[in-house]
Amino acid sequence: MHSCSPIILSILSLLLLPSCLTSYTTLPYSPPPFGTSSRTSSRTSSSTCSRPPSRLPAAGFGSPKASSSPVTRSLGKSRMGGGSKPMRDAANSYDRIAEDPSCERRDCYVRPPGEPYTFWFVGKVACLPPATPEMSALANKRLILEHAKALRPQDMRSKAAALDLQIFLAPPDSEMDVVRNAAPLDRVEGSAKDVPAGLDLAAVGFDPEIYLGDELTEGGLRVKRNEDGTPSRGEFEVAARPPGEKEAAAFKDKEA
Repeated sequence: MHSCSPIILSILSLLLLPSCLTSYTTLPYSPPPFGTSSRTSSRTSSSTCSRPPSRLPAAGFGSPKASSSPVTRSLGKSRMGGGSKPMRDAANSYDRIAEDPSCERRDCYVRPPGEPYTFWFVGKVACLPPATPEMSALANKRLILEHAKALRPQDMRSKAAALDLQIFLAPPDSEMDVVRNAAPLDRVEGSAKDVPAGLDLAAVGFDPEIYLGDELTEGGLRVKRNEDGTPSRGEFEVAARPPGEKEAAAFKDKEA
């Protein structure tokens, strides 16, 4: 068999080269999926969520049960009238009792001595039968009076005032009616010694009033009445401006 001469081999290679190039460049082009790089990368594609998977267990078997612990209040020590452990306990008792349909509630006021007789709103009491709102006020009397002193030390911390602070109760959530002289204020007489020996203290609670903002200096809700809590004048209506009207009036006065 005769071997091909080098010249013939060179001619054959030149003839075959264009066909090889054509077959290479005409290969069909498949673009990469949207959002991915044409380069191989170990990072997650941008077409998938970059947020890590939720660590919350799936519902069903094996998922943890919801906590049955009751929500408790934490009254800040910096807030006037709050912060002590007995106060937190009383407030948490009130919250628990108030959820019971059979509970009774009353608004609570404290009157220091001296004219004009001013009755300061200091919170609310609650109880479960057979306890009564009066029993709740007496059981929490020391706490209520100490709370009143913390709210209004300038009115209730003097030695004379401390000896004659009196507690009055009004219907529940009747603040506006008390202001209008449309709701009574009934004095609670007695002390903790008058509470029945068998009273379950878990059946009574006190929700303290907390002063915020301007109340810290100007005081909160209070009314002036006769010494025994009866109104010194007849019932009247409170003129309340619609939201925004007060600001509009102030702006008009300023422009004038």
